[in-house]
Amino acid sequence: MNEVGIDFGTTNSCAAAFIPGVAEPILIPALRPIPSLVLYSGEEVLVGESARAKWITDGDSAAQTGVASVKRLMWGRFLDVHLHTGDNLSVTDVAGRIFSALQEQSKETLKKRIKSAVIAVPVGFLPGQRQLIRQAAELAGIQVKTFIHEPFAALLPLIGGKPDGHYFIYDWGGGTLDITLVAKEGRLLRQVAVGSLNDLAGDDFDRMFSFNVAKEFFAKEGKHASTEALSPAIRERLKIQCEAGKRELSERDDTTLTIPLFWKGKPLLQQVSRSKFEAWIAKDLERGVLELLATFERSGIDASSLREVILVGGSSKIPLLKRSIEAVMSCPVSLPSKAEFLIANGAAWASRASSGMVLASDIQLRIPSRSIPDPTSQLFPLFRRGDKVGYGGVRISREFYCTDWSRSELRLVICFDGQTHRVLSWKLPEQLLRMAVRDVSYPQPANLHLKIGFEIDENLALKVTPLVAGKSLEPSLIQDLRFAIQMN
Repeated sequence: MNEVGIDFGTTNSCAAAFIPGVAEPILIPALRPIPSLVLYSGEEVLVGESARAKWITDGDSAAQTGVASVKRLMWGRFLDVHLHTGDNLSVTDVAGRIFSALQEQSKETLKKRIKSAVIAVPVGFLPGQRQLIRQAAELAGIQVKTFIHEPFAALLPLIGGKPDGHYFIYDWGGGTLDITLVAKEGRLLRQVAVGSLNDLAGDDFDRMFSFNVAKEFFAKEGKHASTEALSPAIRERLKIQCEAGKRELSERDDTTLTIPLFWKGKPLLQQVSRSKFEAWIAKDLERGVLELLATFERSGIDASSLREVILVGGSSKIPLLKRSIEAVMSCPVSLPSKAEFLIANGAAWASRASSGMVLASDIQLRIPSRSIPDPTSQLFPLFRRGDKVGYGGVRISREFYCTDWSRSELRLVICFDGQTHRVLSWKLPEQLLRMAVRDVSYPQPANLHLKIGFEIDENLALKVTPLVAGKSLEPSLIQDLRFAIQMN
């Protein structure tokens, strides 16, 4: 199967696939996503619900290691987790197990293997992190066709029948907050602005929940302690109950946490109200609202064109968040039902789209110069709106002759639709400049030949690589590009 979308999530993972004769994607697995949890237990490796059940019952065993939320750990080659054998756990091995579990679910559900897929990623995911996901998927025999931003994917199954205008998709999941503002222009969906928080999400809310519950328990015991005083198995059990309690508090005014043997044979029996939980996380929810407002300001659009703010992701179901967004936005704020499969569903639609992913804006280069006062005369086109990207990369190069190197620095400005997006700079060693201009009169050298390579690579990142005197400088990467898709 090739028309497949995958949501590799921090908390849960799932896929969706088009098969001949069916108008809507088939969900994989059919009922609920797979928990993104891998347990290494002796020679056995478990994934999902079976891993969670064994971790809870045997969590104190030194002969097993559980890894949750691996997506948040994709910052280096190895995880900061060791097996009982002393070996390190690689990011790609852990993530690859989750992709393999989806592959097995596909064979079980549809009797077919996933050959290639579009994979949804957070807006702020760096190119290196996207490459790790690509490698992990390949371990499961899945080729990555391209990537798509998670909130953009979530919109695709929802947008049919909605009027033209601007739509905010606000995706606060287990690992990140991702925001995109999309313009609907007939069948064309175009990203106008993006925003993200990579250090605050559902995992953090669960930890705050667990910390405060344990703190209140130990306060009644006359101890100044919290989750650090619990065994690994009880900590994981408490986290799971708090995660479930958080979901329950989205529908009810209170929830009760129960663990029979919580600490030294004593049980945990604690009721938590919605208002108490919201008070614990209120300041952090405010950060999420401020990021929404900042994204709106960066877009430059008129508020009258906003049609809707659509909330997806588990943390977006917190009632206080919805009330807070309604207080600052003039358009309706909605929570679609069955949102847990939206991202995978939308990625499948993107995989099926005949035109594929294209750029949503012109990308231009501006080279600052003190000798040219008019900035508009310095814009050089690089990529055009509508250029197809993500299927093997798009590469171009530009050549310039520069005369002012008195600061020994190369500065480039990348613009989207003429507006400054990112300023890039490189410090140039004097030896390299002398080699380039072959002139001892530095710092007033002759004209210097500069070649700059620009590439939107297979991971949807813009890579900028200057070449001076035949030597490549360290590439700069920009990952928060904006894309568009033409729905079939």
